[in-house]
Amino acid sequence: MFTDKGFSGTTRKNRAGLDNALTAVTSAVAAVTDRQVVLTTTKFDRFARNMAEAGEILG
Repeated sequence: MFTDKGFSGTTRKNRAGLDNALTAVTSAVAAVTDRQVVLTTTKFDRFARNMAEAGEILG
């Protein structure tokens, strides 16, 4: 589980929790075959402000 503390939601800077989660997901995707790797979040607005930003983060 990865958590960002003190995050305001206005910028992606200083999102160590998100950066670590994305690194873990990327590593897992590279390590497994024929399986899906799923990243979940409790609320979409805690992940990204809008779909464009979500695409940028996951891109």
